[in-house]
Amino acid sequence: MCYRRISSGGRYSLDFRMPHAIGECIDADHPQLKVVNGYDHTWELNTKGDDTRPAAWVYDPASGRKMEIFTTEPGMQIYTGNGLKGK
Repeated sequence: MCYRRISSGGRYSLDFRMPHAIGECIDADHPQLKVVNGYDHTWELNTKGDDTRPAAWVYDPASGRKMEIFTTEPGMQIYTGNGLKGK
């Protein structure tokens, strides 16, 4: 399952607390993914104000490239190019 129940009130959120491929859940049957056809969401960070450690990171196993994101901001936006029509 690509999203996790986070309260007894039946609310769900997209869950990146544990690493997984961005594309792994992009087609999940989740209303927030369906309405924007992918990711265009802001996540609250657990590193609020602490730019001494990565707030997030992405890794490409094919190339070995890794990008770490450091920020003092309380949240981070992820957009997967859902609406781009370019080639």
